[in-house]
Amino acid sequence: MTLTAVALFGLPEATGHDQCVCPFGWSRFTGSCYRYFSRKVSWQAAQNECRGLGANLVSIHDRAENTFAYSLIVIDGCNAYTMHGENGYAWIGYHQPRGPFAWSDGSSLGYENWRRGQPDNYNYGYATEDCAHLRSDPAGSWNDFTCNKRIGYICKKSTA
Repeated sequence: MTLTAVALFGLPEATGHDQCVCPFGWSRFTGSCYRYFSRKVSWQAAQNECRGLGANLVSIHDRAENTFAYSLIVIDGCNAYTMHGENGYAWIGYHQPRGPFAWSDGSSLGYENWRRGQPDNYNYGYATEDCAHLRSDPAGSWNDFTCNKRIGYICKKSTA
């Protein structure tokens, strides 16, 4: 006698459309897959690693998506805000290669969540701050940062 997954585990049988559309370790949110990596790398290294996975550094287009991205670093970092410093930072795809800030995936601009007084391009006079990171402060705010700084990062890719 053959038992199905429903009988054994109370799980629904697979349908024509797989419910698990994101790769293992990735989280789904509104048609995209996201993953936070705590390994600390520069902005360009993070973008290269995301591209190697068929993704880009995360582009954030509304408050709900920002809140979701924020939740990824808080969960992985066990409320990284309480640890202070760069443990609660993650690169996002917002950068200014030449001129104004733009998303590395080429998506349209619109939503921003800069921390008060940011971007300020201020790094104690050592280098320009041309890359943005998400902070794990309660507002999930953004800050401009020196691109060579080594912090964690969030990748985003389509579910299709």
